Amino acid sequence: MIDLSKILDVKGFSIEGIEKMEPDNEDDQNDTTISSVVLKFPGDLHNLLFNNFANEFVTGSSQDLFRYKGVMSFKGCNKKIIF
Repeated sequence: MIDLSKILDVKGFSIEGIEKMEPDNEDDQNDTTISSVVLKFPGDLHNLLFNNFANEFVTGSSQDLFRYKGVMSFKGCNKKIIF
């Protein structure tokens, strides 16, 4: 069994630590080469259609993607999916 206290709420992020490592960090806040895309719509996703879309999107854009995350609801599933 895994002791969850060893991996959850370890407070591993520290803005002070980042500032010490990168004191000139302020310049990065205005980087116009980085942008975000948000897809938001009501209703449930169709599992197969979403998988097809996600595979094509990630495969076709992998060089341009930094990270992706979301909360999704699929037809026939009673729980939200977080990735």
